[in-house]
Amino acid sequence: MFDIRDGEVTRIALYWNREDALADLGIGEEAMAQENVQGGISPVGRVASARDVPEATACLASAFHDDPLWGRWTFPDETSRPVRLYELMRSWTSAAARYPWVWMTERAEAVAVWIPPGRPEMTMEEEARFHTLVGELVGERAGDLNDLFDRFEDHHPQEPHYYLSLWGTHSDHVGRGFGTALLRENLARIDAERMPAYLESTNPVNLPRYEALGFAATGEFGPAGGPVITTMWRGARAAIRGRAIKGLGCRSSGVTGEAGDRQTRA
Repeated sequence: MFDIRDGEVTRIALYWNREDALADLGIGEEAMAQENVQGGISPVGRVASARDVPEATACLASAFHDDPLWGRWTFPDETSRPVRLYELMRSWTSAAARYPWVWMTERAEAVAVWIPPGRPEMTMEEEARFHTLVGELVGERAGDLNDLFDRFEDHHPQEPHYYLSLWGTHSDHVGRGFGTALLRENLARIDAERMPAYLESTNPVNLPRYEALGFAATGEFGPAGGPVITTMWRGARAAIRGRAIKGLGCRSSGVTGEAGDRQTRA
C-alpha cells in the first residue's frame, strides 16, 4: 500500500492479507463484516439446509456438552448426556431450519440459529412433539424444564427483533475464531436491516464476547439453585459501510485468532 502526498510517495507498506490493510486504515471488524455482506466477499457462513441439520446439530451438541444449563443442569448424567443433548438440539435446529436464518460455517465448525422478527420458534405441532420429547429426555424433571421454558417466554421482549436461539462452536474447533466470525457476519446482515437482536446467555464466560459485539445485559433469571441466565439486547443500528479498496483481494479464511467461543443456548 502506498501513501502519496503532494505527489510524492511517503510510505510503502506490504500486507499479507486484506484485514491487516483495512485495519491500518482504521476500518474496524464491523465495517469489514458489513462490506463482506454488501459486496459478497468470501462470506464466513452459509444458510443451512434441511440436509445440514444433522451436522449442525452435532456441532451444537458438542458445544453445549459442558454448558452450565443445557449440559450439566439439564443432563447431569455424563454418560447419557451426548445422546440426549443431541436430541434436544436437533429439535430446536430442525424447527428453525424452515427460516433462512440457520447459519453455519462450511464444515459446521460453528453454527448460529436465529429466529427472524415476528416468527414463532416452533409450530403448534412441533411444540406438542417437543413437550413429548422433553418428557422422554428428562423423565420426572420435565416439570422443571417446562417451568423454565415459561420463564424464557416471560423475559422475551415484545419489540420486533432477531432472536439468537443457539450459537456454538464444535469442541474440535474452539479457539480458532469460527464462532465469533460467523456471528459478526450475521450481525452485519441484521444491521443492514436496521433491526435489534436479543439473546439469553447461559454461560457467563460468553458475556464479554457478546458485549464486544454490541450486546448489553438487561436482566437475569434461572431455575432455583441452578445456573444464572442473562438476557441481552443489541439495539438497532445503521449499517456500517466500509471503504472500497481495490487490489487487496478477498478474505483468505474468514476466521480470527481470538479465544474460543464455545457457546450456550445463545
